[in-house]
Amino acid sequence: MRVLNETGRFVVVNFRGESMGAPTGGHISPLGAYDVKSDSVLILDVYGLENSWYWAPVDHLYHAMATLDNGVARGWLIVEDQD
Repeated sequence: MRVLNETGRFVVVNFRGESMGAPTGGHISPLGAYDVKSDSVLILDVYGLENSWYWAPVDHLYHAMATLDNGVARGWLIVEDQD
């Protein structure tokens, strides 16, 4: 939540979309926003030809990131502008 409210910092997530009902398998996408009321994040799906952006509950996203990709854990990273 803090990073999504900061200028020049971004969150990118690696997750298994199918594990939370999304139409994707393994996927990497940035997050665009956090909604306090629903405790959800806006996933800016980079495969826009087939999937639109969508809201996902944070706990569903955590479970989707707690999967393995060829034996390697998925997760998130924070990207920061170094101006």
